[in-house]
Amino acid sequence: PKGVMLTHFNLVANTIQAKAWMHKSGTGKEKVVAALPFFHVYGMTVALNFGILIGASILTVPRFNPTEILQLIHKERGTLFPGAPTMY
Repeated sequence: PKGVMLTHFNLVANTIQAKAWMHKSGTGKEKVVAALPFFHVYGMTVALNFGILIGASILTVPRFNPTEILQLIHKERGTLFPGAPTMY
């Protein structure tokens, strides 16, 4: 595995970039289905930090299971599901 040193500025900048990319997301109105691990930069930036920035509810999922994810989205009305291509 490769380790990459990230600064706090990197994480903040990436979170602001995610907000610019998803500019139609409403503050306090979104529900992020967080099936990505937070120890990875993508999960931390898009699922955790971005969710906190916009005041979203973060629906954490311990392990990716497509059936459980679809049930969670249906039950909780998740509005954002960041994932890797294989998850889609």
